[in-house]
Amino acid sequence: MKKSIIYTLCILLSSSVFFGSCEDMLDYDQNRVITNFDKLTAADSVYSVLGILKAVQGVADRQMLLGEMRADLIALNPGKAVLDIQELSEFTYGLDNKYIDPSDYYKIINNCNLFLERVDTSIYRNNRSLFLPEMVAVKSVRAWTYLQLAINYGAVPYYTKPILTHSQATEVMRQPRLTIEEIAPLLIEDIEPLVGDPKFTTPYWDGIKDGRGTAIDTKKLFPPIRLLLGELNLWTKNYDKAAQYYYDMIYDAGYVDKNGAISFKDKDGKSITNTYSDIFEVSAANNATSLFVVAMESTTSKGIVSELGSIFTPTDNGTHQVIASPAALSLRERQVNLLREQSGSKYNNYYNVGGMFAGDLRLSSVTTSLIDESNNQHNNIISKYTLDNVHFDITNNRVIANAAAYPAYIRLYRSELLYMRLAEALVGMARDGAEGAAELAMAILKDGAVKKYTVLYNIRYEEKEEETATGEIVIKQVKTGDKLEFNFSEAKFKDNKGIHARGTGDSKNNKYYAFSDTCIARYVGALVDGEDKQIISPELNQQDSLNFITDLVVDELALEFAFEGYRFTDLVRIAKAAGDKDILAKRVAGRNYSNKATYRDKNPNAYEYDHRLYSILSDERNWYLPLPDSNYVPLTEVEENKNNESNEE
Repeated sequence: MKKSIIYTLCILLSSSVFFGSCEDMLDYDQNRVITNFDKLTAADSVYSVLGILKAVQGVADRQMLLGEMRADLIALNPGKAVLDIQELSEFTYGLDNKYIDPSDYYKIINNCNLFLERVDTSIYRNNRSLFLPEMVAVKSVRAWTYLQLAINYGAVPYYTKPILTHSQATEVMRQPRLTIEEIAPLLIEDIEPLVGDPKFTTPYWDGIKDGRGTAIDTKKLFPPIRLLLGELNLWTKNYDKAAQYYYDMIYDAGYVDKNGAISFKDKDGKSITNTYSDIFEVSAANNATSLFVVAMESTTSKGIVSELGSIFTPTDNGTHQVIASPAALSLRERQVNLLREQSGSKYNNYYNVGGMFAGDLRLSSVTTSLIDESNNQHNNIISKYTLDNVHFDITNNRVIANAAAYPAYIRLYRSELLYMRLAEALVGMARDGAEGAAELAMAILKDGAVKKYTVLYNIRYEEKEEETATGEIVIKQVKTGDKLEFNFSEAKFKDNKGIHARGTGDSKNNKYYAFSDTCIARYVGALVDGEDKQIISPELNQQDSLNFITDLVVDELALEFAFEGYRFTDLVRIAKAAGDKDILAKRVAGRNYSNKATYRDKNPNAYEYDHRLYSILSDERNWYLPLPDSNYVPLTEVEENKNNESNEE
């Protein structure tokens, strides 16, 4: 019988003294866990962190759905989606939509606050702080949760003391709400001291497994601190700091962007090596690319079971509620897939891949059309959550009836994201005038980062006296500024490839994917038909170049991370950073159209989109979920104390 993560932790605690049985651990009751103790014991500490992980399970599905249903890569399967899913997609949700309620996020936060108030990190055993790893883990979870709240709801109450009574909850909900720009510095101040000192590590518990019995390194159950600091600085436009954190994490771990590439056996496309989809197999929760995962359960008796399988894929109870959008498929098809022919040990000419292998192959590897046992056709299935060959028989193009469709885990971060976040931070620096930033961003996308790079930012000019050959003293303007160094020249990065190559073959030599005037002109529809070099008016300018490199990053985020829960908030962050609402509004409004042109096309009729949805999303206030008014108390566990307060009065 497979052991769940919760069951396994019960076993770990069986030799310690704690209250309640393993079955009791399935029920959230933080008052019983912590508030009855003046200090935590070792067993209480693990028990309490377990309660926090269980609470994180409660928002894992929601992170995926809030990030994807409101974006451009997923469309409704007509007549199949339930009302709550429809409302998310159409931006017609109200407070009664089950995905809008913020209480599960605040449950995590209150758990964290309770733990951090009670934990005593000064207790040492064998020259090691007994509770320091748990403290680090809980702080990372709290920072991640506040980040999700702020970016999804726009402005939220922020508090770090535990709420134990109804009156405390009411008081907190009535305090001024803080935006991500206001919360981020507070979170950075809290977790930044945890970076750089080896004593600040997350806990390791041996034998932890997800709902299908796959072992998981418990360090992957908590978001990495450096990654969070990169995210927080990215949201607050501190691009140099964000870039440094992402680079440091890449450098120290030696992450190389080489895996996941999709290759061919021969020019006729008779076979394909699809290692990209391997990233999402059931065993991938514990692979090197996984940075933060939420282990889900196999049955509701053990805990929370993910609903994503039934939403994204056909099951024995019905068909999939959502599909890959026409916009996602057309984005894939617009990419040029370049393959170099090999004859023996020699390489011959390049050619563009056509037919069923045209375009970027990453999306094609996770979207498919299959037939069930009743010969019903299911089109544009998003299979990222069931690529473990349990639910699909890809070889025979069949849906397997009565097979388990639930994901065993939800992965919230993987290492490939570090390179893309670094590229995004560099583009932000380029918009602020940094030199060398856009070029490194393009190298990450196209060539692969394999040498030393220097980015000069905060550029300024200083007057400097110089003596000429004739002895005359002249004043010259000398350019100076701050520097960031990115060293990818070491041997551990020798296999780095451009991220775009993961789905399009040899992006390094692809003339259709380059930071050039011709490619920029083609992107905005300013090339004369049939000509590669003739650019029509208006002339391209610096803003066109910045728009182009920004959109390359936005498109690559879609191609690499489609359906993984990042998309809508990626669009929000980049649109705000660039001061261009169309980055979000035009893309989302165009999701139900198979556009061959980009929304930047200078021909106003080239890009089709939903004008009603565009009008909604042109108002930035509609980028955020509604938060209940100040009388709302999201923490259900404090309701029971309301009567006690009344009796005391």
